[in-house]
Amino acid sequence: MNPKDWLLGKWQKADEDSAVIFEISKDKNCFNVRVYSKDDNEEHVVSNTKWDGKALRFETLVPSNKWRTGNRLTVISKTKAIHELTYWEPWKRTLPKTARQGSRKSKSGWLVGRWQNCEGYIDVLFNVDKAAKGFRVQAFEECNGEKIVVSKVKWDGKVLSLDAITPSTKWRTRNRLKVVSKQRAVHEITIWEDWRKLPPT
Repeated sequence: MNPKDWLLGKWQKADEDSAVIFEISKDKNCFNVRVYSKDDNEEHVVSNTKWDGKALRFETLVPSNKWRTGNRLTVISKTKAIHELTYWEPWKRTLPKTARQGSRKSKSGWLVGRWQNCEGYIDVLFNVDKAAKGFRVQAFEECNGEKIVVSKVKWDGKVLSLDAITPSTKWRTRNRLKVVSKQRAVHEITIWEDWRKLPPT
């Protein structure tokens, strides 16, 4: 069997803490992906399905809450896969007490300050400061003060990107922060999950 045909079947997160199911089939040389919740059977809208030679890519939209994700599923055996999940959150900036909003006219200037999720779902905070070259970012958990290790900080003129890992849990993320105004940004976050194939029924 061709390794990419290992994708065929039903998949779910290995630790089963998610109700989402991927059901993958094939029509000639094209993959078809059905995504739904096993809790309420809500069907997710799937688009832009593509095999890139190494992984199956697709996007999903949950109609009930407009939750949008980018997905990349890479099989590593007949029953195991790595799910790369990307999603987007609205973030807001809290100005440092010493900063004056009016003095920061460029988007790079808007980045300086403290950033966090607008809706309070994630209690991670980013402190962004100017450095000799580019930016310096400190990240920590608001609930317990744990410092998050930040690396690969890069500003490309539009987006601030960085990798982060939480020492206590080994939780690893890839982050992209795109400012859209002096107080608002879109935070793109990518995580990696272990998934498993469900036995045929």
